[in-house]
Amino acid sequence: MGLEFKILLILDNAPGHPILEHPNIKVAFFPPNTTSLIQPLDQGIISTFKKYYVKFTFQFIFDKLESETITVTEAWKQFNILNCVNHVALAIAEIKSQTLNACWKAAWPECVSKGNESNRAIVTSEIISIAKEIGGEGFDDFGEHDIEELLVDEALNDDDILESMVDITKDLETVDSEPEEDVTPLDEKLLREGLQLSGKLANFFIQNDNDVERALKFQRDLKFCMSGYRELYKELVPSQSLITDYLVKEKKKKNH
Repeated sequence: MGLEFKILLILDNAPGHPILEHPNIKVAFFPPNTTSLIQPLDQGIISTFKKYYVKFTFQFIFDKLESETITVTEAWKQFNILNCVNHVALAIAEIKSQTLNACWKAAWPECVSKGNESNRAIVTSEIISIAKEIGGEGFDDFGEHDIEELLVDEALNDDDILESMVDITKDLETVDSEPEEDVTPLDEKLLREGLQLSGKLANFFIQNDNDVERALKFQRDLKFCMSGYRELYKELVPSQSLITDYLVKEKKKKNH
């Protein structure tokens, strides 16, 4: 792009930062005791991320209720760390560049583009809408004030920490006492079916999307995402072939 390598690094005014010296990097600090007032993260970026996270979590519950005959509590019990990590990734991906730009208004108003506003109000209405669809106690009357309560970080005292540790211990004991579900391992047949489905999905958009560049990009991205399963399939196929060859040889020996 022809831009010079120059960076302005703005940090909180705290003594714990290491000393950084570089000819192309200038370090500046926010004024003392102003972080919550002007730092972009505190001016909407963190709260926008949290709202998207709540939205995807509520959507998870709603989807579970739609696909299975279970209660909200049972749906919550199916929410695991992997779901949490996935929702974090989805929430970060949803934060628009316009939102990031708008959150600099307090710290550096000159750099904010005109018309750039955070879309937090839209996300709020989407969360409330999903809550209404879930329904039941705590969801039917779910409103904006409930969302704001979810976004507030409160410091834990010693009693809260002890109570959390007790709850975690109880949860672990419950998990240990529950019988393990049988999980079907990925064999050659399942992998082949999955790879065929991914190929059909890519071809569907190649054939039906008028934007050829977008369809080809999707095909490339999907191929990259499936590479791990493709490699696993290649590892399984040779081993299956060797077993088959062995059985054929044994059969020939018996015939002779």
